[in-house]
Amino acid sequence: MNGHTDRYRAFVCHAGCYDWVSMMATDGYRFFGEELGAFHWEDEARVLKQSPHHHVARRKRRRW
Repeated sequence: MNGHTDRYRAFVCHAGCYDWVSMMATDGYRFFGEELGAFHWEDEARVLKQSPHHHVARRKRRRW
């Protein structure tokens, strides 16, 4: 959400989702397909595009 900007030095998200594919193992997975537009086994690229862990490698490393 707010991680796609250099505006902040830190961002804290309480109980946020880091990996949508791993979240499918929870008991609440039934609504994820509707919320994300698909389940990862139906459209993996669409789900990964919305999963924060997928963007980590693209992030420019910064020295504080």
